[in-house]
Amino acid sequence: MKVTHTGIFVRDQEEAVQWYSEKLGFRKAADMPMSETARWVTMSLPEQPGLEIVLEAPSMANNEAMATDMRARIGKSNALVFEVADVRQLVDELKAKGVKFVMDPTDFPWGTQAVFADLYDNQFVISQAPQGGYPTGLPE
Repeated sequence: MKVTHTGIFVRDQEEAVQWYSEKLGFRKAADMPMSETARWVTMSLPEQPGLEIVLEAPSMANNEAMATDMRARIGKSNALVFEVADVRQLVDELKAKGVKFVMDPTDFPWGTQAVFADLYDNQFVISQAPQGGYPTGLPE
């Protein structure tokens, strides 16, 4: 078993495709019609093509109650964690592209983390392992 897809709620799929492509370097992995008004649109990182992020928009809903629920979830998606080699360098690069950070790089016992928000205020963690790697095992 493996995870292949996760979703985030967006207002506009085209707007989200553009933002994730230009700001984070994602690539469109799938773009297929589901109905006359709905599309299945996913994005992936070039380094991890087997994990796709579904851009879930209210236009995908089967009915108005579902669309209302989806609109209420925009900006409240669960945080994804992106592991990188150098958090501080990536934060500088993303800030130069206009990405909004809600937490600048901060050192913790488990590594260095920063948190950014997408164009809808969905929040994501950028994480860097501590020197020597992540701790293993549980405390005794």
